[in-house]
Amino acid sequence: MKGKISHECRVIFAACKSALKSREKLKILNNQVLSHFIIMGLGLMTSALWARSVSLELFGYARLATSISDIVGVFCLSGLSESAAISSARGYHGNFSLLIRYKFAAGIVGGLAVLGVGCHYFFHGSQETGLAIFILAGLLPFSRLIDVWSGWMFGAGKLNSILVQQVLNSLLALAGSLVVIGLSLGKNPTAVFLGMFLPGSICTLIFLGFFYRGSFRANRTVDRGVIAYGVKTSGGSILGSVLMSDRILVERYLGVEAVAIYSVATVFSNHAKTAFRMLSRILIPSLYSFRTIQEAWAYLRPKITMIFSASVALALLGGAAIYFFIPILYSEKYVQAAHLGAFLWAIIWLSFAPTLLGVSIMAQRNVLLTNIVGLVYPSISIGVLWLLLIVLDSTAAMYGRGIFDLLFFSILYLAFFCHLYRKPIAKVEESLDSSR
Repeated sequence: MKGKISHECRVIFAACKSALKSREKLKILNNQVLSHFIIMGLGLMTSALWARSVSLELFGYARLATSISDIVGVFCLSGLSESAAISSARGYHGNFSLLIRYKFAAGIVGGLAVLGVGCHYFFHGSQETGLAIFILAGLLPFSRLIDVWSGWMFGAGKLNSILVQQVLNSLLALAGSLVVIGLSLGKNPTAVFLGMFLPGSICTLIFLGFFYRGSFRANRTVDRGVIAYGVKTSGGSILGSVLMSDRILVERYLGVEAVAIYSVATVFSNHAKTAFRMLSRILIPSLYSFRTIQEAWAYLRPKITMIFSASVALALLGGAAIYFFIPILYSEKYVQAAHLGAFLWAIIWLSFAPTLLGVSIMAQRNVLLTNIVGLVYPSISIGVLWLLLIVLDSTAAMYGRGIFDLLFFSILYLAFFCHLYRKPIAKVEESLDSSR
């Protein structure tokens, strides 16, 4: 009898513990959703203020320079954020200072590379673009340090700290725009670029300063193997950076004003991608627990019609809202962005249902599909945009690229899913094991 009661107590305790964990996860997810909406609202306000207050050309120069800096930033040992997460989780607190030094040194090298690109634009292209790139080159060593801090917080499980940093970064960006515009400096390229780019570096230094003052270093244990791992894995994200060259291609074939139009058009679709990932975590967490495609389809089948209908509704209603609001928020200068923005938003949500099929496959660690999406797709997609820009020489190229992306992922995910679904369960498991 006593043993039976003890067993029941253990069962109740385990159930309570599981419920508390689920509740904690839900709380974190709710914080993420709330923070995303705050960041999205602040970001829209900031970009709208800049777009309304500066010329199309100046806004385009800034967005082009940002793309160039972001591409170079990927080469600045981006894998160290993974090293920071591992070091924090395993208690190698002595690694933090080393990671910061390595990241800062890589940022200096990257800054010099950006400076060289800036010289090319300044002397052989647009001086405004060159000036914007010069400013970003000086800030690059500092702005990239946030990758190490974020990785460290993630490894420590302090996700709320990351959310606070992102919100503060958005607030400082808004403050920068208000200061420059309030002082009537919207026609001064140097003031505009400093107002756009400086707040991010200030936010990074604020958080690093508080971090160093705190008692984060419970020990001074160093594991250089973890740091070496981050250095080695930094090359994995290089191919993905190819997608960041889209603005460079747009400027090359359509001009800097088209870069401004394209940047505004992608504001909403970029936020849609974040919302897309959050909804996936809420709606389909169980997809990661299934061992076979048959089990995943049995779970998805009753829901797929509703999910598809909801995604189509979001595509249509959201697209209509974007078409209506962009000219109001960003002024009539960006009417073309309203058309393109509504289209890109719709493309994102129309791909939601097929993407669930892809997630169900990649959740089972299908290396082939993961490599196609992460390594092959970026090069193909940017190649399609480049070809369409040459042939069409108009913004129609961006619409064509969106249609290609939708068809590419829909056909790819459906083909993989149908191929694996038709296999007997034993062969599916064998196929998945061999691709890991």
